[in-house]
Amino acid sequence: MLSRILATLAVLLALALPSLAREEIRSFASDVTLRTDGSVAVLETIDVNAEGIDIRRGIYRDIPVTMLSASGTKIRIDLDVETVGRDGRDEMFRVERMGEFQRIWIGNPEALLNTGVHRYTIRYTMDRMARPSADGDEIYWNATGNYWDFPILQSVARVTLPEGATIQNLAAYTGAAGSTETAVAITRESDTTASFRTERELGPGEGMSFAVSFPAGIVAYPQGADALLQNVSDTREIWLPILAVIALFAFNFTTWSRIGRDPPKGTVIPLFHPPKGFSPALVHYVHKWGFANSGWTAMTAAIFDLGVKGLVTIDNTAKTLTVSATGKQPGEKLPTGEKVLFEYFSKRGSVSFDKTSGVELGTKRSEFTGAIEAENRKIWFNNN
Repeated sequence: MLSRILATLAVLLALALPSLAREEIRSFASDVTLRTDGSVAVLETIDVNAEGIDIRRGIYRDIPVTMLSASGTKIRIDLDVETVGRDGRDEMFRVERMGEFQRIWIGNPEALLNTGVHRYTIRYTMDRMARPSADGDEIYWNATGNYWDFPILQSVARVTLPEGATIQNLAAYTGAAGSTETAVAITRESDTTASFRTERELGPGEGMSFAVSFPAGIVAYPQGADALLQNVSDTREIWLPILAVIALFAFNFTTWSRIGRDPPKGTVIPLFHPPKGFSPALVHYVHKWGFANSGWTAMTAAIFDLGVKGLVTIDNTAKTLTVSATGKQPGEKLPTGEKVLFEYFSKRGSVSFDKTSGVELGTKRSEFTGAIEAENRKIWFNNN
């Protein structure tokens, strides 16, 4: 009986074990070498347990590529990923900019990982990692990043300074971004080398960071034109919008000066007759840069010009303006607007300008102004 119970418990335990397995980072090792130009060469070794839940085809590593200087300006950092491997072989990867950091996508999107532990290696370089501090220079490094969705059972990091440097102060922190917890064992291995090891498991969103200070003079910072170009690049979010506004203003001003500016006025010579080819209505249209009073003034001038030519008579004796066609044909081609009115009066014979003919006259006025605009638009002036 007891043997049956033990056998049953063994089976149940065996069935339960797979469900207890979790996706996690078993170990995160970071080897950081600071160079005399302020850049770093980094080798990360990450042991990951994959169960096919969230880790199915690979992992990704988020690395910040901007940070704030002591003055509060944004510093832009170049990231160069050299190689990525998995279990001793080269692994597919791509790098994508995502806001303030770059994401290294690692893995073949067409292939699923076997469940179990996989070792990933990432080798990359970053510039501008050294910075001045109160007592010399300093490198501050987030060894793991704080963007993992999995716990990190153990994290170790090792930093090596350039030859000739001497470590002055060491500090390390664990937890979420901004944490001052110091659950880290720090070992000073030599004047230029130190190592850091976490003393507890890091939860999702937690990481380990360290800071190492050393005397100034080891790292050569950009000078002169190089420093200026670097500052221009860092502050482009400030000056690019300003430059864009200036460029837009310059473009609009140049375009206006070339096309929209009115030509200089010449000497005004009084004329007692309209220019050749200009009807009274066209003179009105050009002088007013369009039609004043919705075109009624120009239409009245055209009717009077038809009367001068003997093509219509104008009677206002009964206090109602009446225009009548005389039956005479024009001796020469009529201006466009006058032709519209002449044909109208010839067809009607006589038209009284009163309430009964208001709608019809309004339609004819639209035809009159439309004919003049169609013939002369953008010839004598341009509206900006």
